[in-house]
Amino acid sequence: MPGTTTRPYLGLVANVAANERPGDYGTALSRIRTTGTDLQYASRQWDTFSPSPGVVDTSSLRALVEGLEGVLGYVVYINMSTIDTNNDRRPADLQGLAWDDARVMARLDSTVDALIAVLARPPKLTLVAFALGNEVDAYFATHTADRPAFERLLAHEYARIHAAMPGVPVGVSTISPMGSPNAAIGDSVHAYGDLVIYTYYPFQNGTDFVHKPTTTLDPDFDTMSLRAGAKRWALQEVGYSSAAVNGSSPAAQADFVRRFRARVARESRDRLLFASWFLYSDFSSTLVNQLTAYYGGSSPGFVAYLGNLGLRDTLAVDKPAWTAWTQGP
Repeated sequence: MPGTTTRPYLGLVANVAANERPGDYGTALSRIRTTGTDLQYASRQWDTFSPSPGVVDTSSLRALVEGLEGVLGYVVYINMSTIDTNNDRRPADLQGLAWDDARVMARLDSTVDALIAVLARPPKLTLVAFALGNEVDAYFATHTADRPAFERLLAHEYARIHAAMPGVPVGVSTISPMGSPNAAIGDSVHAYGDLVIYTYYPFQNGTDFVHKPTTTLDPDFDTMSLRAGAKRWALQEVGYSSAAVNGSSPAAQADFVRRFRARVARESRDRLLFASWFLYSDFSSTLVNQLTAYYGGSSPGFVAYLGNLGLRDTLAVDKPAWTAWTQGP
């Protein structure tokens, strides 16, 4: 992958709308695949893989591998989250231990080994990157004393992953650094990996999730690329709400999509490895309520942001942003 001049891998996270059946997920993947996308982002949490000692459940990952790679020809980026934003996702029996405790390390070793074993079996998955945490800077903003131990855990696990899967870059994701009070935390944890991974939702500082103007995309890309330094970087999630509460509209969301696709088309994979749009369909109100409880936020702006990120609405009706997506760069 280094040294190539091809564009970054392009993703659009697939999901079903509230009025669709789970079986419609495959239809969504197929439709998205025809629009120039070639990557899917798979998010999993550590405690769901290994809920108790000696138990590692990789069945859902195996089904994903067979569908995405064997049938549709996607490449995949996997984030198996030890931390998910402000949530510690270690198995229950490991909660409260130091991140570099021998028991924590041994369990993560066995979990990662089980994942690698699935990925190595036919049909072999084209894995473009592997991450071990989602938006971890948010967690360590309030758990500052724990970060050195977590970084030692990362260094240990990265070495093992590199030995097992040479050439696959590893890292964790952090929130985009523009105006972030936790940007220095992100820099610290990114020092241990070989890929700097961001989530990018451009909001104005000091507001209730009010978006920046769509014209911010290009300068923000420049800032993130510069912040990554000599390392390649990637965008795990890029999103822009269509809700008026977020200072947006369906037309503004569509404009941001056009700018996103045009910018990615101008980038090279040897610098920006991949960029993935979040999300295909708006989350249902039930799921939004579950997410606000999970993250501990319920302001009008946060609720609107979570519920209006899709290129389709909750009834599977295409928004203007979907048309913008299909038109490409």
